[in-house]
Amino acid sequence: MSPVWLANADPTAGRTLRLSPLASVRWSDGRILIFTPSHTVISAFDARILTVLQAFASPRTVNQASVELRELPQAFLAISIAVLTEQGVLIGAEGKETQPDGEAGDTVSALAASIATVIRGVARDARAMGPYLEQRRASDRTPDVASRLEQVRDVLIGLASELQQARPEYLDQQRRALNPPSLGQELNLHLGCGGSRLTGWVNVDYPPADLAMDLGWALPFDDGSVTYAYLAHVLEHFDYPDEALALVKEVHRVLTPGGVLRVVVPDIRQCMLAYAAGDPSFFARRAELWPQASRCETPLEHFLHYAGAGVRPHAFWGHKFGYDFETLSLLLNRGGFDQIALSDYMQSTHAALRVDCASRAAGYRHGEDHYSLFVEATKSES
Repeated sequence: MSPVWLANADPTAGRTLRLSPLASVRWSDGRILIFTPSHTVISAFDARILTVLQAFASPRTVNQASVELRELPQAFLAISIAVLTEQGVLIGAEGKETQPDGEAGDTVSALAASIATVIRGVARDARAMGPYLEQRRASDRTPDVASRLEQVRDVLIGLASELQQARPEYLDQQRRALNPPSLGQELNLHLGCGGSRLTGWVNVDYPPADLAMDLGWALPFDDGSVTYAYLAHVLEHFDYPDEALALVKEVHRVLTPGGVLRVVVPDIRQCMLAYAAGDPSFFARRAELWPQASRCETPLEHFLHYAGAGVRPHAFWGHKFGYDFETLSLLLNRGGFDQIALSDYMQSTHAALRVDCASRAAGYRHGEDHYSLFVEATKSES
């Protein structure tokens, strides 16, 4: 498979990437542990991942890397780069830990993840030692933990308020920079685009994106202004049902009557059937395609990872839930959609929505079956 394949398959192939200085590598029990800037861990047994990391010790385009690493299987290289980029291990060469104006870039994300981790530890310790801490406070042998926690809480509440107040201006600046659709042209949203871009669509995700935002926010578009929305391997990363339902309702709000949302999620039913049937090949192939799954050693670990068990509270990239058609249909129906149909890879009845090739994960297969579930929801005309 030639480097040309990688360039054609990945619209970011010309982008220059480098290894984030906030990432680190360790070894444990024969595994390679890559600690990401968001404090998640990628576990791998294939030492070739180190060759990929070394290639980006200096800035490289994906095309350059595919030529320099031509001894590696191009599929392995493409998957590795995609995962490392999504996890923030590889960042744009223009990315800086501190921007010239003093605003933090990658450092803000790393600090936020660190705070979330510390908060979880403090909360568990305080809950376990509550009566003991009260006794020590009463005897003046330790500072009042409750008052200190109140101070931390008040600081975080104040920061949360400041960030929420900054959202409108932040989003308005980006909206003004977007090229508005010409008269008669559709406005289409690619939500949670990651490193993939759909030409002619507004690609929405964390920076860098056409519209950089958190998908937990209200979408900055008018009611009934969007014709198509595409959501591939994103919804399973939201808490069910509250966060996921809020996003679906927002998409329903901005869609025109007759507008369509195409959703692609991991098919949890296939995973359950493979587990029940004792099909090791299903999980072995999954570990090849998703390096994050390589840490799973038993079918049950794979299934629980698939469904979102054990995800750290601050981690967006871990799964939070698993969907079959019935459950996804229920969520979409609660979000306002009453026309819900099962689809297949690149098989939309709407030409504009035959875009599954933009999502690498959507194309992953085990034998003849895709690992993903493809569903389309249409907003009622009335």
